[in-house]
Amino acid sequence: LGEEASRELDAARADARKWRLEVDVLTTRLEARERLFQADRQQREAEEKRRDADMTKAQNAWKERLADVEAQLEKAWAEQTKLQQQLIDAQSGGAGPPGGFPDAAAAGFGGGGGGIT
Repeated sequence: LGEEASRELDAARADARKWRLEVDVLTTRLEARERLFQADRQQREAEEKRRDADMTKAQNAWKERLADVEAQLEKAWAEQTKLQQQLIDAQSGGAGPPGGFPDAAAAGFGGGGGGIT
């Protein structure tokens, strides 16, 4: 009985070593995969931040361009209104009220802002 128990104990110890070795191997593999996953996640986050920064930069550039175009449009409307009033004044032979019609838009000569919304 003692010799048989001793053999069983030795076999159990050998199985335990085998299972510990397998657990160590699997743990090492898992840790390696976890490091790869973390590195990949960090890379994707960095790329996303870069894309967000690029998008914000592009949006700001378009907003600036839009503001420039709106300012040019307003200037063009003002110039058109001024020239139309000068034409009306020249055709009517009078100078008209200062600054043109009191309500140039009501007289049908634009100038009403025309901002892009």
